[in-house]
Amino acid sequence: MFMGSFLYKMDNKGRVMIPPQFKQDLGKKFIITRGFENCLFLYSLSEWERISNELSKIPLSSKESRYFLRIWFSSAVEIETDGYSRILIPSDFRKFANLNREIYFIGVYNRIELWDSKNWENYRNSKEISYEDSISKILEGK
Repeated sequence: MFMGSFLYKMDNKGRVMIPPQFKQDLGKKFIITRGFENCLFLYSLSEWERISNELSKIPLSSKESRYFLRIWFSSAVEIETDGYSRILIPSDFRKFANLNREIYFIGVYNRIELWDSKNWENYRNSKEISYEDSISKILEGK
């Protein structure tokens, strides 16, 4: 399980170190893909396989399903850490997530999210929905 948030600096080549707290569960090779709200998702290979199996059950009869699956899987890339526990974030992913020098690694249960530090702070401070209200709305839907 991934939890916690850690601020790291990306170098000019797009490399950033994986927080030690995440290295073991993430593994040396893992999947990076587009997330939501302009962040990136990192999944261990085993979690990616589990999610892929679940997504294979989505019926292809709707345009929305086909679109989501195309974007989701075509955006995914397997990456590997180097000898210094760094990853090279592909340039198209850096552009998608507006990643600048400072990056937050956010542990979110089964995945890690990568956020540009300013985007993360703006998201956390947004008044769109409050932390306290969100759990009520989630539980009402059950």
